[in-house]
Amino acid sequence: QQQQQQQQQQPDPNAQELPPSMMHLQPAFWSQVQQGAGGLVAKKVSSKQLMRLLQASCWSEEFQDPAAAQVRHERPQGFIGVWPELALLRHSCAPNSSVVVVGRHALLHATADLDAGTELTFNKLGSVIAAPLAARQAAHQELFGRPCRCSRCTLEATLPQATAQQLQALHERAEREWPQRLQAALEGAEEAGAEETAELLAELQAEVAADIEELDASLAQHLPQRNDQLLLLCGGYAAYDLAWQMEELMAEQPDLDKLANCVALLRIFARGSEGHLYTSLILHQGSTQRAEAMVAQVQGMARKTQARQRRLAAEMQRLAASGEAASYAYAEAISCRYGMLPQEGLIPQLEQGLAMFYAGLSALSAAQGEGLDEVPEVTRNLTIDGIPVTVVDTVEGSAFAQPGEEGSQEVVQRKGGKQQQQQRGPRVEWLE
Repeated sequence: QQQQQQQQQQPDPNAQELPPSMMHLQPAFWSQVQQGAGGLVAKKVSSKQLMRLLQASCWSEEFQDPAAAQVRHERPQGFIGVWPELALLRHSCAPNSSVVVVGRHALLHATADLDAGTELTFNKLGSVIAAPLAARQAAHQELFGRPCRCSRCTLEATLPQATAQQLQALHERAEREWPQRLQAALEGAEEAGAEETAELLAELQAEVAADIEELDASLAQHLPQRNDQLLLLCGGYAAYDLAWQMEELMAEQPDLDKLANCVALLRIFARGSEGHLYTSLILHQGSTQRAEAMVAQVQGMARKTQARQRRLAAEMQRLAASGEAASYAYAEAISCRYGMLPQEGLIPQLEQGLAMFYAGLSALSAAQGEGLDEVPEVTRNLTIDGIPVTVVDTVEGSAFAQPGEEGSQEVVQRKGGKQQQQQRGPRVEWLE
């Protein structure tokens, strides 16, 4: 009788529950489905359907997190992979979480205070998320076979046609026309002369600023809430980024407010991204340097009139306020990307790693532009257990194998919503 009870209590190996949804992530179950156990048979799909599923489910970036890779003494190589839990999240053009890949792990962090039960979303379209509605909808349709219905797309669809066209025109000019004119002015500087080049650059800078202000005013007429205006200004981010690049190029002391505008937009559509973190870091460092320079200037002045003292006090107060805002923005970017980290420890190392990565890219770009064969080097000074150490990073550019050559492959990799044929092209490798 005991044997009969034990046999009744033992589960039937062929007995299966009703087929679960894709939310069921137990590998053992899907192995049984593959083997046809319990009468369950996996649904057959064509190769085209399988590729579409993979394209919609995979996650890829040009580099793993460069700051974390430097701290871990690894090369920040590109990757493509499928994390099942991550694949279940929806896309949003104003996401509430960020993803960072370290090693083989994909880490998801909330980028805002979320109530229990709030759906998590993140950016699955890549850089096209900074474009206006039409481009984002086309990318989403291609990737998922349906339009995006996030809050940003829904709001942008209510714009009057004239304002929508204005936003589209700003984006297109910032992506193509203005950068081409900037490059042409810089390349012809030697022949045209410094004065004429400065006039061309000033004219272009004024044109960019005027178009940004015009769009901002148009959105203000249609949308009373400033947060809604900023949400839709994200589609013109390329223009704000170009405005800062030109300010940095032309001004002896660049206006950091233009960089702060970039941070304000990034924290809406790309909060916790590498770009958000790096831009916030540059703003934080710039504000700190301005404040330190002002303190040194005040201390070096022998005599100060009352009027001069009042002006200096007002300037120091303004710098303190902007510096505090920049510090908060940087701390927010760190927490959105990495979660809560100890200030003394990882944060300075991540700062150095990120700065080294971008310094290396700049060195590599300059070397390639000048046609140099030498491998560029970037050095950094560290102190390990009280011992000063100089680390030299070398950056190498290599090329993928040519199609048809031995070892060559035609790889289709998704960068956000775009498919890229990676047959050849520059690749950055970091060596320590």
